Amino acid sequence: MRRWQRNQSEEASGGERSLVIAAPAIPRSHNTRMLMTSRTLRPPPIRRTIVQDSVCDICGNGEEDEYHVVISCTKSKAFRFAMRKEWRLPEEKEFWYTGTDWLQILLDKYDSEIRKKILLLLWRAWFLRDNCIHSDGKETISRSVMFLVQYEEEIRNLSLSVVGQGNKSCWSLSASMQTHHT
Repeated sequence: MRRWQRNQSEEASGGERSLVIAAPAIPRSHNTRMLMTSRTLRPPPIRRTIVQDSVCDICGNGEEDEYHVVISCTKSKAFRFAMRKEWRLPEEKEFWYTGTDWLQILLDKYDSEIRKKILLLLWRAWFLRDNCIHSDGKETISRSVMFLVQYEEEIRNLSLSVVGQGNKSCWSLSASMQTHHT
C-alpha cells in the first residue's frame, strides 16, 4: 500500500512530500533491527526533473524540432524512402528546410493528390517517432508503409462512394443524425 506523507520539515523544503510504502509488520529481533537500521539497504531518494536536452532520442543528431522529427531524422528518411516504392512522392532534395514556413512552401509546389500523400506521410512519420519515444517502439517501417497504402486506398474509395451518391447521401446522413440526437 502506498500513501503520501508530509515531511517534518515540509515548510522548510517548499512543500515536498515523500512516498512511504506501508509493509506488513515484521517481528522484531536482533537481525531485523540490524537490517532496518542499515543504510546500505535503503535506496537513495529519487528526484524527477524535466530534462532540458533537445537532441533527438532516435538518431542522436540535431535538435529535435518538428522539421527534424518528420523530415531529417533517420527513421523518417528511411520511411520516406520505403514509401517512394509505393507512392509517387517528391524527390528527397525537395524536403528542404526553407524557414518556418517550409511545409507551406513544399505543399505549394504540388497538386492536391501529392499534397495529401505528403501530409499522410508526415502524419505517420510523427506516429513512428511517438511509438519509439512514448510506447514500446515495435512499430516497423514496413508495417507503417502497408498501413498508409491501405489507409489512402480506403480514403480514396470512401470519397468516390460519397461523390458517386451525390447530395442524397449527405442529406440522409444529416437526417439520420438529427433523429438520433434529438
